[in-house]
Amino acid sequence: MSFKKERAKSIADRLADAEHWHSHGRGISKDELENDGIGLKINDFGSKSDLNHNIRHYHGLFSDYIRKLGIAGAVHTRNRLRRVA
Repeated sequence: MSFKKERAKSIADRLADAEHWHSHGRGISKDELENDGIGLKINDFGSKSDLNHNIRHYHGLFSDYIRKLGIAGAVHTRNRLRRVA
């Protein structure tokens, strides 16, 4: 298995560990994702006002679009929109 696949599996296993998080419905903070045995590197777009504005605007448009399609969630990839059950 490649390093990237091993790393992705390690992150997925940690995020899926209900014993650690004690919940299935709460959010996970940026600090927890960067620390807490996960070690993700996260760019804080909130500290850059233009980028923050553009991402929030896109999120609003995307949310409206998937709501109009009547789907619960989706991921916008480079190639297409993928529905999430």
